[in-house]
Amino acid sequence: MLGCQPKGSDSKALDLADMDQSIAPGDDFYQYANGGWLKTAKIPDDRTRYGAFDVLQEQTEERVKDILFRAADRKGDTTDVDFVKIGDFFASGMDTATIEEVGLQPIFPDLEMISTLADPKDLAREIARERAIGGSAPFYVSVDQDSKEATSMILSFYQNGLGMPDRDYYFDESENGQKLRDAYMEMLVKTFELLGKEENVAKGIAKDVFDFEKRLAAASLTRLQYRDPHLIYNKLTVPELAKVAPNIDWDLYFQNLGIEKPAALLVDNPKFFTEVSNMVKDVPINVWTDYLTAQFMSSYSSCLNAKYEDIAFDFYGRALSGQQVQQPRWKRVMRQTQGALGEAIGKFYVAECFPPEAKQRMQELVQNLRKTYRERMGQLTWMSDETKQKAQEKLDAITVKIGYPDKWRDYSALSVARDSYAYNVRNAYTYRFNRTMAKLGKPIDRTEWFMTPQTVNAYYNPTMNEIVFPAAILQPPFFDMKADDAVNYGGIGVVIGHEITHGFDDQGRQYNKEGNLENWWSAEDSLRFTEYSQLLVDEFNAFDVIDGIHINGKLTLGENLADYGGLTISVHALEGVLANEQGAADKKIDGFTPLQRFFLSYAKIWRNLTRDQELIRRLKDDVHAPGKYRVDGGVYNIDEFYTAFEVNPSSPYYREPAKRPTIW
Repeated sequence: MLGCQPKGSDSKALDLADMDQSIAPGDDFYQYANGGWLKTAKIPDDRTRYGAFDVLQEQTEERVKDILFRAADRKGDTTDVDFVKIGDFFASGMDTATIEEVGLQPIFPDLEMISTLADPKDLAREIARERAIGGSAPFYVSVDQDSKEATSMILSFYQNGLGMPDRDYYFDESENGQKLRDAYMEMLVKTFELLGKEENVAKGIAKDVFDFEKRLAAASLTRLQYRDPHLIYNKLTVPELAKVAPNIDWDLYFQNLGIEKPAALLVDNPKFFTEVSNMVKDVPINVWTDYLTAQFMSSYSSCLNAKYEDIAFDFYGRALSGQQVQQPRWKRVMRQTQGALGEAIGKFYVAECFPPEAKQRMQELVQNLRKTYRERMGQLTWMSDETKQKAQEKLDAITVKIGYPDKWRDYSALSVARDSYAYNVRNAYTYRFNRTMAKLGKPIDRTEWFMTPQTVNAYYNPTMNEIVFPAAILQPPFFDMKADDAVNYGGIGVVIGHEITHGFDDQGRQYNKEGNLENWWSAEDSLRFTEYSQLLVDEFNAFDVIDGIHINGKLTLGENLADYGGLTISVHALEGVLANEQGAADKKIDGFTPLQRFFLSYAKIWRNLTRDQELIRRLKDDVHAPGKYRVDGGVYNIDEFYTAFEVNPSSPYYREPAKRPTIW
């Protein structure tokens, strides 16, 4: 972005010093493009990985930091209520003296309420109450779009309640898996010791809590299963829900949730709710109270004293991801403030850091990518005319949001006090809960954003059929107003194509142009798509990343398809731009043609260093492949790459044309 680039920033889009030209592009393009940078870069102690995303996030956080400290010091428009709330929230989190002085006192009333639970009716009340104040119950309830009636909002229930990141952590028999379970148990023991239990008692409680969670984990769907939108769509009435989970007092639950019983609701995993119901019946109430206590403590760990924050970090930071030290206090408080008042902060961020010309240029790029996508669809030989027409209709119907919302979120219902961090965090949880529940029975809000403008990311929403690009991603290395077209098409152009392709990946293609879960593909076209997609599954399954651990090709398929689509469409869009000017395709900068700079730009945005423990974690539960394999697993599937760098069949990464997908 123009106004927010750091002082002294190099406007040169591609730095040759970042490359390692001793390696041939066909031998390992990721290393060729990034080898120089990889030799000199280091992961900061307070990070688990470090790359282009992280550098950009760091720059963005520095801008947000400036806004937060100005607001906290009242150096700005104090007549702006949002500005004052931002400042008071942030100041309360930075007031470590008060936080240490009060210790756990702010949550004692909640812990006391949990400790007095006596029967299943109490559990129904407590599970509903904790949803409203940010506690983590065995299941999560929200109000979301109905995937088969996308204009309707419906009460939706989801499996939840695990202290470890994913169900598989409870059953991983590897040495690393056992180490992580031991570290988690240690965190639980220390948590209950902090609450006054003797060590031997705390160990017994920790085992009960772990066994409780393991039952939940066993009943949970895997991440791969969860990628099937039909599997997790189960519409029930309340009487039907009561048959699925008969030991939960649903009348009492809805009453304490503060809503009328709905005519229908969605459940992602009925078997999970049956197991929770069984546990209401056969797990002693004292184990339930211990479990809910542990979950509540974890939910509030970031706003409690340093002793408990350190206990939580030892597991969630150090053990899980290899992070050496906690991030600075201001960054930790910034995350909570962003979670509470994200769009309020975004309003000031956009005013200071997002020039109108950036949005205009981005709109031009999106228009060209969509035009190219439509043309490519029209030329497909493997897809029938009927499916092709519906695909083009869906493409045309995609809504594009760039930079920031047209309507800013109203935070008038959020109460913020300068003298109590825990109070503010709790109020933020309640504000978000009330805002969510208020959507029930209302029309969908097409103006709503699910990322803040200061988020370095982008997304596709299948039920809205929209692609969204927050302001923060529209800066180098993704988007550079000073750079040549090749660099921008290799950066933000691929991102645009990536998000559009999510509308047609293995999940997104199951939604129609209105956002409804509906099969609009012919059986033959669906089969061909699956056959082409399997080429990517096989390719990524073969990548041995660390200690014999491979990428899960099925889990990462959606993202790999999106990368493939983004590269394919963006490189063709660039070729169209170059064709408009005689000789442009051969014009070199720093010795590289536009096509070469396109692929170098793409490789640059995915360069990163990752701690081993974090890499292992991501291979287990992340739907994205590691950066190196998004590059090498992507470019070697693109015909134009072979032409650009004269890669021949003798190169190690060479992929035979028959093994390259030809979907888009």
